[in-house]
Amino acid sequence: VRELLARGAARAERLDAQPGAQAQMLDVVGRVHQRLGDYAAAAPYLERALSLRRQTSGAAHEATAESMYHLAVLQGARGRYRAAE
Repeated sequence: VRELLARGAARAERLDAQPGAQAQMLDVVGRVHQRLGDYAAAAPYLERALSLRRQTSGAAHEATAESMYHLAVLQGARGRYRAAE
């Protein structure tokens, strides 16, 4: 599974010309890491997905809200409740 995640992350990095698709892939990779309990590995992917979505879609877009939610769930799982707010 980790090898597939690494390949997915590498593929996402090559999608610079398609930031929406790149953000989606990074979000998926981050959520899978989270479900595997690897919170430290999940955080950078979810943070980058959120950043890309804010840049491309704006703060009020549904995809941006979805990324914010995923990152908040991760922070809650890590016991970082203030960061999850």
